[in-house]
Amino acid sequence: MRVAFCGLGRMGRAMAGSLVAAGHEVRTWNRTAGKSPPGARECSSAREAATGVEVAITMLADDAAVESVARDLLAALPSGAVHCGMSTISVQLSRFLSQEHASRGQGYVAAPVFGRPEAAEAKKLWIIPAGASPARRSPPDTRRGSPLRSSSRRVSACRSASRTSRSP
Repeated sequence: MRVAFCGLGRMGRAMAGSLVAAGHEVRTWNRTAGKSPPGARECSSAREAATGVEVAITMLADDAAVESVARDLLAALPSGAVHCGMSTISVQLSRFLSQEHASRGQGYVAAPVFGRPEAAEAKKLWIIPAGASPARRSPPDTRRGSPLRSSSRRVSACRSASRTSRSP
């Protein structure tokens, strides 16, 4: 599977390395060059990394960083591709990304991670994917979000908040 990975800090670099080891074609972007794991193709921009991929993963510091990169992802991802946001971000930004990706025929899965860099290196992160994207509900062998399983041993699925909770 063709995967873009944006954000190669201690967590992201280990996760991207696990994707390479699992046999995915990984393109990376980081604001500081030279952090790509062996076997990944380093790109000069998030837009370049996301062009033509099936899944783009972000593992960035905060809302501002994700918003900045998301502009490139929204423009570069093909219809049917999925943005898997693994950063800890606000509910408002997550909702915005879900709506913007949907308006372009793309999917969005919020998949925050629990664990330290050592857990990322050992593929022992807890990942909680949530969202209405068909990518999250497809069979595991064809799932566009399957790189989640390559970067961790523990993946627990959640339903979209819009489907599980109702306002009175």
